Amino acid sequence: GWTLDQARRCLGLLADLGVEYVEQPLAIGAFDQMAVLKKESPLPLFVDEDSQVARDLPRLAGVCHGINIKLMKCGGLLEARKMIAVARALDLQIMLGCMIETSLAITAAAHLASLVDHLDLDGALLTADDPFDGMTLEGPEQYVRVPQNRPGIGALPRSA
Repeated sequence: GWTLDQARRCLGLLADLGVEYVEQPLAIGAFDQMAVLKKESPLPLFVDEDSQVARDLPRLAGVCHGINIKLMKCGGLLEARKMIAVARALDLQIMLGCMIETSLAITAAAHLASLVDHLDLDGALLTADDPFDGMTLEGPEQYVRVPQNRPGIGALPRSA
């Protein structure tokens, strides 16, 4: 994370470059500074490390524009659904993100895509040998496509 002064300088430049939003611009737990920065920022500010689980979200009202939910961080689909409900009640935007993980986890997250504002589900694309076949990104708009007519979440082991 940047210092408050660094963030102030960078956000205007990033807005001029067409950046859409900034994630976790300040250090974890810098809530007072985030609230100040939110008032001044030309870009929406999302938090990541400050939003681990649903009980973290009430303290973020007025501090940021949105949160990033990652299944590996929050513990799974049930907690992610709770976070979505709490974030909506607090009028926070929601990004569904991931870490570098297989298509098994990314496909699970993709089932929540219609409930959020922004998606960042490219973690499986960054793995050399993803052992699962699951969701795909299709077309120039990169639409999320969850496999149909498969058991469970739709991800299957790849053939060896």
